[in-house]
Amino acid sequence: MRQSGFPSLIALLVSFAVVPARAQRPPRIFISVDMEGIGGIGTPAMTSPTGKDYELGRKLMTDEVNTVVGAILQRGPAEILVNDSHGDMQNLLHTELDPRVTYIQGAVKPFGMVEGLDSTYAAAIF
Repeated sequence: MRQSGFPSLIALLVSFAVVPARAQRPPRIFISVDMEGIGGIGTPAMTSPTGKDYELGRKLMTDEVNTVVGAILQRGPAEILVNDSHGDMQNLLHTELDPRVTYIQGAVKPFGMVEGLDSTYAAAIF
């Protein structure tokens, strides 16, 4: 018994897979990360440099960015730009960031949370 549509689907997928790798540039992905919304952050004490739990907030923020980066790169090569977008924009633990990303920090950014984003990016994650 023949499965309807299955062989043609495989042929279609194979035709995309044989495109030479050098013909395609890896997609560019932009990540703008703020502390509010990070998993595990639940109080202002975790998002303020004067808060008693700020260091934990920074760690959670960095770990979440690394998880997202890992998931992106698991699907194939990509150029990833990470923009720290919380407060003074110096919150991520840059020594613990995945070394495969480009990282922007500091509050002197004309476009703030979207500094570096342009039409060359295939996706933006906020």
